[in-house]
Amino acid sequence: MGVSNTEISRIYNTTDSLDLDDQKRSRINMNSPLALFKKRSVKSVNRKSNKNRKIQQPQERITGYIKNLSATQRKNIVCLVVLSLIGAGLMFSVWYKNRPAPEIPYSTTLSKNIALESRILLAGDVYWGRRMNDWSQQSSMKEKYPFSRLNEFDRESYDAWIANLECPAVPGIKQPIGFVPQLWEFNCDTDYLPEAAKWFDVLSLANNHTQNQKREPGLEATRKALEASRIQHFGNFNAHVKNDVCEVISLPTRVMIDNQQQDAAIPIALCGFDGVYYTVTDKSIAIMQEYAKIMPVIAFPHMGQEYQAIPDTVRRDLYRKMIDNGADAVIGNHPHWIQPTEAYKGKLITYSLGNFIFDQQFSEEVMRSAAIDVTMSVARDKVTDDQLRAWTKLSDGCKAFHDTCLAQAKTMGLARLPIRLSYNVVGVDLSQQITKPANLASYNAILERLDWEKTKKQLNN
Repeated sequence: MGVSNTEISRIYNTTDSLDLDDQKRSRINMNSPLALFKKRSVKSVNRKSNKNRKIQQPQERITGYIKNLSATQRKNIVCLVVLSLIGAGLMFSVWYKNRPAPEIPYSTTLSKNIALESRILLAGDVYWGRRMNDWSQQSSMKEKYPFSRLNEFDRESYDAWIANLECPAVPGIKQPIGFVPQLWEFNCDTDYLPEAAKWFDVLSLANNHTQNQKREPGLEATRKALEASRIQHFGNFNAHVKNDVCEVISLPTRVMIDNQQQDAAIPIALCGFDGVYYTVTDKSIAIMQEYAKIMPVIAFPHMGQEYQAIPDTVRRDLYRKMIDNGADAVIGNHPHWIQPTEAYKGKLITYSLGNFIFDQQFSEEVMRSAAIDVTMSVARDKVTDDQLRAWTKLSDGCKAFHDTCLAQAKTMGLARLPIRLSYNVVGVDLSQQITKPANLASYNAILERLDWEKTKKQLNN
């Protein structure tokens, strides 16, 4: 049934058409031309009415809302705002306190004043057996687990990492936690070495646990395993083995020759001393003198009392004696706690850097560590291109254990390069089982324990 022209006219001319009762709505097909016409008419009416309406600005709305609030409501809003500001301030304070330590600016491009430069990270004790192995096998990452956050130390900015491997590496021994004797029979299974080799270039074997797997057979197996993974090594658990005290290592570096930068390597002597089960004698320390005449020498002693904050007098005397016998730096370890550093005759001594990768979790002291960020450099005006060529050429033959690098350097008549060492500290956190950079609060505590400000001033004098 249709709708009459009279009704259409009434609907069109009445602005109250929006208020049609249900009975009138039911007589109109909403899809009919009449309904569509009606919708357009309503919109037109609304537009006309809005033109005459004063538009209220947002500020006016807010002002009006506030005026209509009671005193109590206004007071509550003020309190809420104040509390929100306080909360935001506290959150910022926590973030600021615990933010990571700032990264040290570093460029892989040599300046025109530098002929040779190598940036090295010297770390503390490394161990992935016992509980660390248990945690690794429980993780989906398996053997990658202990190293999973090391790239947060900006590994690509370093030419080499050097640390103390506090265990033999004998194939087939996972060393799970078991009966008590196993706690002291360390082993770092070789399944971890492919991943470890991505991070560490050189490892010291001069410590009290290298002998845990049948002494000499275990040590020899460890050497072979490291060499198969292309990790250089030095040191022996027995400081009386003269030939194993110092080893010439081919250290990655960057050199500027003929105004062109290139990747190369230079020989450097690394000397390891285990003083836990053996006495470090003046005779063994004096071995460094022959190396120091030709090349830089860094000593890595492993001794002292565990879980102590201060080094004993015996170690102080021994480490200073190492400087007297040619060491350019002494990097001590074994206590598993950070201990102070010092500058002796303008050269750095660290008595203990603490754990770098380890399974100890029983106190804050064993879960924080320091690493030394050292830059070795030679000024452009201190060396000739021919000298650089000779040293980098020699380094090609200094990658095998018990090589003849020292004798070759003497035969070639090479003079010691005037290498300068500069240092910074990297803070390390081992909490929650994984090695990672320390937050700012922990980093500052590490610097304080190292007595670093005093040491750095002495080094720069």
